[in-house]
Amino acid sequence: MAKREPVPPTRLLMIDVDVVVDRSWLKHYRRKIRMVLESYGLRATAIRITPSRSKGYHVRIYLNKPVPAQTTNMLQWLLCDDHRRVDFNRARISIGFDEWDKLWQDPRP
Repeated sequence: MAKREPVPPTRLLMIDVDVVVDRSWLKHYRRKIRMVLESYGLRATAIRITPSRSKGYHVRIYLNKPVPAQTTNMLQWLLCDDHRRVDFNRARISIGFDEWDKLWQDPRP
């Protein structure tokens, strides 16, 4: 059996937060993001929070250095990513699927 190449590291965390909160809470969430990243020796170069089409927010966090896929998935979980997405992503990483980290996409063209 051929040896699988590891999934490449990434500098982008994508988080699906499926809850609508008062927008004033988002500044506290940004602070939490920075604290969690700092505890892992990372820094956010940008944090983008946008409304999702269905409910809640999509959060994109750009990092100062690349992080292995397994660590990325764990960080996304720590930062409240949708739990089903975390499980799917873990399975995708384990089979070596390079495009393991997708936010929900509308199947319509």
